[in-house]
Amino acid sequence: ILDLKGAFAQFSFLEGQWQIVNFGRLSDAYGFDGNDFERKDQAFGENMFINGGFDIWQRGTSFTAGASQYTADRWSINSTNGVIQSQFLPTDPQSAYSLRITPTAGNVVLLRQGVELVDAAGTQSAPFAQNNDYTLSGWFYSDNADDLDLRIAYGDDVALFTNPQEVFANQVIATLAAATWTYVEFTFNTGTVAPIASNKFLGFSFNNNVTAGPMSFSELKLEEGSTATPFTRAGNNIAGELAMCQRYYTFDGTDQLLYPYTTGNMGVAVNFHQSMRVAPTLVVSPVGYTSAPSSISVDGFVDAVASTLPTAGNPKYINSYTADAEL
Repeated sequence: ILDLKGAFAQFSFLEGQWQIVNFGRLSDAYGFDGNDFERKDQAFGENMFINGGFDIWQRGTSFTAGASQYTADRWSINSTNGVIQSQFLPTDPQSAYSLRITPTAGNVVLLRQGVELVDAAGTQSAPFAQNNDYTLSGWFYSDNADDLDLRIAYGDDVALFTNPQEVFANQVIATLAAATWTYVEFTFNTGTVAPIASNKFLGFSFNNNVTAGPMSFSELKLEEGSTATPFTRAGNNIAGELAMCQRYYTFDGTDQLLYPYTTGNMGVAVNFHQSMRVAPTLVVSPVGYTSAPSSISVDGFVDAVASTLPTAGNPKYINSYTADAEL
């Protein structure tokens, strides 16, 4: 929505309701192409972290400890961490939310993202070059005075960093004062380390060190080069960020009625919001029948069931589904 004075608001259908996902005022830093808003200032480096602003939370906004899991889209924690979406932010925030982790007693905070190297078809080239500089930046908050540690490694899966090829061994990159937001910039060089054939990503793992305690994260950015530039989103704006997240995880809570599919069968073909990284792990919540999805691909699936036509008051439909293609 754009008014005549240049103010705008963007809406997206998230978690079953329309929500404002971006708002502000147009300026010389923005352009409008009739479809979307994009930054025109090329001095802002491209953010390689998807959802670095913690804007997208398709799985929910609160997670308890007990399993290594994804929380805010693209961000993974270990089994001893609980997470909430928070509106506790640094001064002059560029995002509406931060991510806050509270570890169980005696354990450290651990937050990870894997930046994908190659897609399933092999058509997307690896974004990292050997002997090249990259810079991390962002805001970090610790309830206690503590160290911020970082590990960087190529790996096979984000939860375990299987078959790691270490680029930067886990070590302190900043000291955080208690109960204050600290802006951190850190430049590293990839050196001669290269991924092996099974590696799918270059992983970044943040943890505290000295005093296990709650931490918050805001506006994390990874960019090529040795200079940190102001925070930007990988997708340029929140709508673009959601689309990028849906390559890895998506859901739909819209009721979808089954219809006559073949003789004696009911079914429905479902298209995902975006083409996914690989054919996903699918969970369907059916009503009135036993789900039997088939033809699961990066673009969608078919759910069919041998059945007579539904009787009045006894419809057969998909109530919701989740599709997970994370690293």
